[in-house]
Amino acid sequence: MAATDVVRDHLRRVLAAGKNADDRRRAMIESAEAAGKRIVSGSSLGRDTWEIHDWRTRQTLARGSGGIAELDEVLRCLDPAGNWLHIDHFGYDDELLSHVVTAGLPGDLGSILQDWIQNTDTSDEEIAAFIDWPVEKVAECRADSRSWLGSTAAATETEFGVGMPSGPPSIGSSTPWKPPTVG
Repeated sequence: MAATDVVRDHLRRVLAAGKNADDRRRAMIESAEAAGKRIVSGSSLGRDTWEIHDWRTRQTLARGSGGIAELDEVLRCLDPAGNWLHIDHFGYDDELLSHVVTAGLPGDLGSILQDWIQNTDTSDEEIAAFIDWPVEKVAECRADSRSWLGSTAAATETEFGVGMPSGPPSIGSSTPWKPPTVG
């Protein structure tokens, strides 16, 4: 097999492995949602600041500046039944997205090629032309990865102040959050 064919075969295998991992991750998320779980994102943003977002809608659910103790209290108040799962719960573990190994291709080169395929700046057309696949097939293999990356990127942009939503429905970061008074 020519070196170019080995590279093409590797790229095809990377796309297939990525689609398989995306399909399995999507199924886990959908199963959790069907069981009544809400998928959230966000976390501690700095020493004391934090935010919580609905992962699917990107709506800011809460934010504060009272540190991790405040975040824990807010989570207990907003999700007393424990129905929220952080998106990191559905991460790509080693089984879901293992490093693709192709005979005849050095491991370091395989990693670089895998990065190239997963780079959102790499076009489907460019990949399809090189591996001799229809653009639609490449796009299908990369679609979920882009949406996962898009959700993560949107949350990260929000968490670090770029594209910050107009405000959460509950907690403002300028005023410390206080739990509701009971009784």
